[in-house]
Amino acid sequence: IYRSQGKEAYTTKELREKGQLPPSIQKRGGSGEQGVDVLVYGEKDQITIIQCKHYSQKVSNSAIQEIYGAMNLYEANLAVVVTNNDITKPANELAASNGVIIVDRDQLIKILSNSKK
Repeated sequence: IYRSQGKEAYTTKELREKGQLPPSIQKRGGSGEQGVDVLVYGEKDQITIIQCKHYSQKVSNSAIQEIYGAMNLYEANLAVVVTNNDITKPANELAASNGVIIVDRDQLIKILSNSKK
């Protein structure tokens, strides 16, 4: 979606293969990306980290805690959790109080339908 908008976006897998993850993450190896699935590089060194959750149940606090905790490691300005489902009320509250953006099922459907146009 970000790439279709002309943004510079990469999966952590792509960045790991190129050796371009932040050094503290790159040296961990394996799946040590701290829950980050996508990095989007914006203007003025803005970095957005995204965690994607393909769940059959609602996303809970742990996803919010994980992505928020990864912000310092990635020197990110913005954290986003995207899911094909809904978010629990406590997770929504935690995200709101920490500035984490939530993209739930309904929002994702809207974004995808707009990106096809």
